[in-house]
Amino acid sequence: MSTMASEQTSVLVATIGTRDLAYQTVDGVWLNLGDDRSYDEQPSPMSRVIEELYAESENPEQLDSATFRKLTAYLCDRWNHYGDRLIPIILGQLLEDEQGRLKSIYLVATNQPPSVREREKDTLYAAEIFKHYVQQHYQIPVTVIEQGQDPRESPADFEAMFRWCKRDVWPAIAPGVGRGHPLLLCLKGGVNQTSEAIRVTALSRFGERTRFYDFKENWQGNQRGIPSDYTVPLRGTNYLWDRQQQAALGLLERYDYTAVQDLLDGYYRLARNGEVSEEILTVEQGLKPAIAWTICDFESFAEGVTQTSDPTPHWSWRAYEAAYLGDVRFRQHNILEAMFHSFRAVEGLMMTWAVRRFHQHIEIRNRRQDCQDAPILQSSICQEFPNLRSQFRDHSGRISERRLYGPLLDQLFKEACGEHCERDSDLWVFFEVAKPWRNSVFHRLLRLRPEELFIAWQVRGPREWRSRVLGCLNAISGQEYQSLTESSRMVGLHQHIFEQINRYQP
Repeated sequence: MSTMASEQTSVLVATIGTRDLAYQTVDGVWLNLGDDRSYDEQPSPMSRVIEELYAESENPEQLDSATFRKLTAYLCDRWNHYGDRLIPIILGQLLEDEQGRLKSIYLVATNQPPSVREREKDTLYAAEIFKHYVQQHYQIPVTVIEQGQDPRESPADFEAMFRWCKRDVWPAIAPGVGRGHPLLLCLKGGVNQTSEAIRVTALSRFGERTRFYDFKENWQGNQRGIPSDYTVPLRGTNYLWDRQQQAALGLLERYDYTAVQDLLDGYYRLARNGEVSEEILTVEQGLKPAIAWTICDFESFAEGVTQTSDPTPHWSWRAYEAAYLGDVRFRQHNILEAMFHSFRAVEGLMMTWAVRRFHQHIEIRNRRQDCQDAPILQSSICQEFPNLRSQFRDHSGRISERRLYGPLLDQLFKEACGEHCERDSDLWVFFEVAKPWRNSVFHRLLRLRPEELFIAWQVRGPREWRSRVLGCLNAISGQEYQSLTESSRMVGLHQHIFEQINRYQP
């Protein structure tokens, strides 16, 4: 073979039926071993094969009343004599074309007990002949998987075969199917219920790695020893997409962007290889900033969002994103993080406001990537706000600078805003109720219930809570947003991702 062994990555699984093998008669015609139908009052192909073998045999009684099982057992035992006159007439062309990429083959064949009437059409020995053929011509490892030994697990019972596939078939095959490598399924032969069980369980286990082949009957070509043609493989992506799509949309409803990214990972690989539509890659690009947003990496989020309507967002935009993240956590029933993000949004915006407003009195130290120390407020601020002098005294009587956070930040904000801060009911609740409550609940290892969140913000439910947080942000930033969803660019990105997944077809 010209194909290097390192390229042998595929695994082939085929169900073997009674029509999978052809036998060449002495006059050069290839007859289907399992075709027991009569044509134009002529003996069936299977009968003609038996007649020829009977005439050649030294022990013809072995072929008396020969069933398919007996016939294939007879030929299998005499492979050295008849091997050159037996070929896989359905799978032969696929084998020839895929030989360089196949590292192993698994054949599913029936082997039922004598008490089962369908035993006479068992395909065990047909599979063994197939195995001899492959090993002789291609040297590819072949494993025959027997089914039907337990009479309680009929190959015609879908539910039984479903359990059998999950219990016996895939655990044996899965270790040989590498990540990203295709699993080729040829389910033309055998019992329909078995084929369907293999199809369904393969999709569940291997997902988009599955390839389904179908075959076109070519009776005249088969008689000349020409194997059947096969169709372009139907991919597991096409079979799976409806289910994967609904799962992805369901995860989006829970704002679980990381889970959506993991679910669609196989489609991204296929798209990069040109095996499915590349439009799925736009979903991947949208999910990356969405995932960054969920961990408050708003800089990476902003870099990944196409800002057409607002290329230069207001300086307060991060706080609104943090507040909307708090709202999302509330929808996810994560009340503790809802409290954390909503409070952090307001306090963080106050910090951003102070650094912008009093930059001449503030120093940022130890900048390193995404981490920096709290801003340093110089005592020169006291020239504008004498009431802050007490904040710059220590046991020696005076200090020249202090870290800007906590009570110092609160006092600076109140001094600078004056009556505006005192009159604003939302800010009053933040300073006088929410802040003390937050300090209390964040120092205990207990569950935070929605009612406690509402008590902390002095509201009666989620709508008023969102309005309260938004009111605080608007009061600090001077913006006039009517809702948290209006203020967040994540809302538009989320909708964009939803629409892309909803309309995508592999």
